[in-house]
Amino acid sequence: MVFRPRVTTVLLVLVVLYGAFLRFDAVTLSYGPVVRPTWLRALQETRRPESLLRPAGYTWSLTPKYPHKGGDWTQYAGDSYTYLQNAREMRSFYGAHFREPVFVFATWVSLQLLKNQDVAVSFASAAFSVLAIFATYLLGASALSRWVGLGAALAVAVDYQTVSESVIGVRDDAFVCAVLLMAWAFLRYLRTPSRGHAITMGVLAGVSCLVRIFSVLVVVPGLFYLWLTDRRPWRARLGGFGIAVVTAVIIVAPYLINCWLVLGDPLRSFNVHSDIYRATEGQAVDVNQSTGQYIWSQVRSRPARVADTVTLGMTTYPFLNKWRGFDCWIPGAGKFLSWAALAGLFLFLGSRDTRLLLLILAASLVPFSLTWKLIAEWRFTEHAYPFFLIAAAFAIGRVAGFFAPSNLRQLVRDRPSKKTLAFWGGAGALVAASVWIVAGVLPVLADEEAIRSNEAITIEAGRRDWSYFTRGWSSPTFDGSVSWRVSQGPLSEVRVPLPRVQDYGATVRLDPSPGPTGADSSLPAVRVSLNDQPLATLELRWNPERVGGYELRLPAHLVRAGMNRLGFVVDPKPGSATAIRLWMVRVRPPGA
Repeated sequence: MVFRPRVTTVLLVLVVLYGAFLRFDAVTLSYGPVVRPTWLRALQETRRPESLLRPAGYTWSLTPKYPHKGGDWTQYAGDSYTYLQNAREMRSFYGAHFREPVFVFATWVSLQLLKNQDVAVSFASAAFSVLAIFATYLLGASALSRWVGLGAALAVAVDYQTVSESVIGVRDDAFVCAVLLMAWAFLRYLRTPSRGHAITMGVLAGVSCLVRIFSVLVVVPGLFYLWLTDRRPWRARLGGFGIAVVTAVIIVAPYLINCWLVLGDPLRSFNVHSDIYRATEGQAVDVNQSTGQYIWSQVRSRPARVADTVTLGMTTYPFLNKWRGFDCWIPGAGKFLSWAALAGLFLFLGSRDTRLLLLILAASLVPFSLTWKLIAEWRFTEHAYPFFLIAAAFAIGRVAGFFAPSNLRQLVRDRPSKKTLAFWGGAGALVAASVWIVAGVLPVLADEEAIRSNEAITIEAGRRDWSYFTRGWSSPTFDGSVSWRVSQGPLSEVRVPLPRVQDYGATVRLDPSPGPTGADSSLPAVRVSLNDQPLATLELRWNPERVGGYELRLPAHLVRAGMNRLGFVVDPKPGSATAIRLWMVRVRPPGA
């Protein structure tokens, strides 16, 4: 019992140091060596694009310099350049600004240490990324076990995309640290409510809000969960919560007050995003609108679309865009870890502690889930990655432990209780129902809403297409960002939601399958029907560089209000393909 903590401590130090080494290389190779201090420059000059300490695919290229406004040349643009300017203009920590102060202050400190060089912003974000390795261990070890924490920390340390994103000079790694440490503080208070833990919880909640002000959306449900699970008398609960809330308010209030007095809006750092979202959508931004007002206007005008967007933003979007950073180490490792993470997240439902982690994870994704289709940068949901990796390490550990001889004997001897079986059966049913709603119900509701609003819809082959591709199709095939299905059998059908009986226009993108192999190859024809009535015959064309596109008219006399069946029958010619590959069907109401 004494030896194991020492082993994990030594391994943790090695993992953190290796993570720091990778990020140091990423800064050096992406932005070049510093000018001063000379000792740091000398250390950076020892680094080369190839290294025995990194996989062959673990490389970075030097970022070029280009002129910015004012004539200065820099390697930074966008948010990273803005943080540099904010840090150089910073006069006080709580000064009124549309950027929350924690990362700006960290960049200011880095500028002082590096003699005002631009690369300071990269060192600031990389430092938070290294701290996130330790924070991942801390949360995983506290919630589950030291080995789970160590495994997740190792994954965070070596993931190529995490390392690469950590040096671009933005606050997302600081937000990763804030969410992880806040979750750790909430977990400590959940297990042992005390004044000291309440103060720690309040401090970390306040700091998190000063990284991103909408961290309050994580704090509130977290406190609510603690209140519901606390079995002490309500007066004792109120005392601990009061200490945490007052501590957080003391930390955050000066910044909000200064923003109110100087900028006229205490939540300016949050509401400024409304202009960005409206500009991205092509809306006019000359009228003041808070972010809350912008979101509410979207909910009122297009509730089904917002529900679909939020659901994807809470599930597939933050999950599927991860995992690629492990393939430079072991091909296929990311896919394996992703499946392990799904299993681990399901197992998180089994205890009070891990349910808290699920709640914090979900709450932290809410702000991004509303706007990810407008601005979908990987780094915005980076804070979810350590939670996924903790879940993956937990699942792998559970499976490995399950096959231990002692555990197998215990499983045979002690059968699960009816209550346990009922709980996990209900949890599985809930997950299955959620998947059915996300994949089968919400896309149809959103498309029907779009058609009623006189907007075109696109039905694409892919992960959420089974409500549309109902008969005579293969499983979807994915090639990068492109996906398709191949027709099977005499008739293949696509269901199309048309809420009103009227004429519609449609474009189908399809090709013969397989494509012709020679200049003398013939091409099949495709008979198209709508609700079992003949619609058109398509004489297929072939362009190896472009998917075929064919226009159709869906006349009102063949349309039904609701789901309509668009059928495809392939008429092969001698030597031609006998099937089609269908990419998408795009439907347009009149005037769209």
